[in-house]
Amino acid sequence: NATDVAGNVATAKTTNYHVVYNETIQPLKRTAQLGSAVQVEYLLQDGTGSVISDLSTLVKMESVYNGPASGGCVPSEVGIRQILFSFPEGATGSSSFRFLNPSFRLNWDTTTASTTGKGCYTVLIYLDDKPTTPRLTTATQLK
Repeated sequence: NATDVAGNVATAKTTNYHVVYNETIQPLKRTAQLGSAVQVEYLLQDGTGSVISDLSTLVKMESVYNGPASGGCVPSEVGIRQILFSFPEGATGSSSFRFLNPSFRLNWDTTTASTTGKGCYTVLIYLDDKPTTPRLTTATQLK
């Protein structure tokens, strides 16, 4: 048996495996003003711990309006969704997405949330390793 640096064990001469990203997602601001910018920041590393900087790893990012804030906001995939970023189209509104070593950052222009208004929002991040399975950020309240 042979083990590579990512911990994959091979018992044959050829082995195919899927590298899963190690991601660290920074919490969103607990509260922000509707119309302000909210930073969505995350770090991606490969199986060996090396930083990944390829912008095309992000397939899509969505905001989910979870409803009015009543006693705090809890991250949830349930609610009205709006695309904040999609590849290769880019960011919506005046939002911007870029790599700032060692992290990726979307500055979410929350004026894109004006149709749903004030309340609780969760941001979903879809990466190219599992393009239909979102990674949830913490929830934020737009006032």
